[in-house]
Amino acid sequence: MNKYLVCLIALVVSFSGEAALKIVLKTEKISNGDKKISLDMNQDGKADTFQIFHNDQMISQESETKYDGKVNEWITYSDYVSDKSPVVVTKRDTNGDGKIDYVESVYKIPSRNQMVTTFETDTKFSGTFDRTWTNVTELIQKKDQATPCENAIPAEPLVETLLKNVNKAQSQMNDGFIVNDYGYRIHKSCLDNWGATEFTSMMNETAKKGFSCLDKLAKANEKTDPSAPNGAKKNMVGLAALLQTSGISIVCGEKDYSWTGTAGHASTSPDESIKDPRVRHPFVSISPNDPKEKRKATKDEKNELVKTLFHEQLHNLGIKHNEASIEYPYTCETCCLPAAEDKKSEVDLACKICSGVYDNNKDPRYLTDMIAWSKESYKEDRAEKAVIAYQQANPNSRFGLFAYADAAAGTFSPVGVEIAKILKTKFPERTAEEEGFLNRSLDKDYFDHNKKASRYANVVAEAHIALYYEQDESKVMAYLEKNKSVLKEMLARKESAKENDKYVMETITNQMSSIMKSIWMKGYPKSQGPNSSKAYKLLMETGFLK
Repeated sequence: MNKYLVCLIALVVSFSGEAALKIVLKTEKISNGDKKISLDMNQDGKADTFQIFHNDQMISQESETKYDGKVNEWITYSDYVSDKSPVVVTKRDTNGDGKIDYVESVYKIPSRNQMVTTFETDTKFSGTFDRTWTNVTELIQKKDQATPCENAIPAEPLVETLLKNVNKAQSQMNDGFIVNDYGYRIHKSCLDNWGATEFTSMMNETAKKGFSCLDKLAKANEKTDPSAPNGAKKNMVGLAALLQTSGISIVCGEKDYSWTGTAGHASTSPDESIKDPRVRHPFVSISPNDPKEKRKATKDEKNELVKTLFHEQLHNLGIKHNEASIEYPYTCETCCLPAAEDKKSEVDLACKICSGVYDNNKDPRYLTDMIAWSKESYKEDRAEKAVIAYQQANPNSRFGLFAYADAAAGTFSPVGVEIAKILKTKFPERTAEEEGFLNRSLDKDYFDHNKKASRYANVVAEAHIALYYEQDESKVMAYLEKNKSVLKEMLARKESAKENDKYVMETITNQMSSIMKSIWMKGYPKSQGPNSSKAYKLLMETGFLK
């Protein structure tokens, strides 16, 4: 028997909880030869999600997100053809009147390493899309360096053991992959790099603790309020559905990828694939540079891999690190696989978000919790993105503006501090909640490196208020044109700054770049008027775009 197969027998699991989830209710071939799968995502015994596969690749999905017998979400997936052809289009009927009132289109621009998402909404439900905004993020995003986990989450009844009934293993080598009964396809590169026994053990640990944690959170949600949203259950069932339908591929030898500073990455939609080794969504790709010494991983490297495997699988559900998604990957990773040095307050907040009792990522409760977690975990940029998403969908919202002041005020982020100073004058009468946002923002004003950059931060603060609160692009452009020399100085200062000052200037320039790119790319791929060309010209003239 192949040496890999002997070691992989231990990976085939008796996963009692997952086995009890009857997710796939029906699989059928339709008239054109494509395959249709009917799924029960809320586990009420009725199909609520319908997926269409062409040559084993999902091309569309229809869902009842409210589980009321009415399909209200339609998603289509396409391979990348050009920068101006969307790879994912999501349409929703949010008010149940049978008419689409929300469209989200995702474009990829590989030459600039950009992913552009354009949102269109019919806020008055009149049949006319009256609001459009666009978010620009990196196509290849670097994963923050995580701290080693000490495997603190105990096993729950959901998974009694992952090494039970190993005699039922049905493993085989297929195109360089080990395929097991559970649904994982493990490429031999992972066994080569980490060692067959070690890698299977870490895969076991990831599945065991990750699914058990989500199950525990889901049951707690149902006990507290069965009618409330249950993100933990949705994610747990979603992962089980992937394993029962497509299977999740794990590779550790991907070539031609920018691995610097990245422990792993994962596909988020069916248009994504890897050329070498050849694999399609859903997949998790682990850096081939890890561990440093082949088959001799340190304890820290093993712990990091367990966390990364769980984090990246959540991306397979379509969850991204951007304004369109609740930040489940980082928070669930911290909640379910905490490091020994993680503060209890950080873990508790992470578990609160991972539980997912929010209506959506625009829920003010989510934003408040996200800001608090970001401060504890030093990931303020995650909260900034979340609040900007709220502001774009809710113009003239005081909550969004005050919340951003809090989110954007950090150890190396003075923009929130400058916004808070402006708001103290702009709104002399404030609620207790707004006062709390301001006080937490201004608390970051004592850092010398933040004070030294206040001149630059103030420019970003004024532009942010004009764009995201006042929704006045022309005002933003006039203001930035007037301060063109300051924008150039920002970049020069970033290049010459060292240590703390460098971190501050990187934060400020990133925030400034995001504002200008949001105006430039608005309504992509269509131009939305004169401000797009003005923003592009300013980006080029100041050096923010090369």
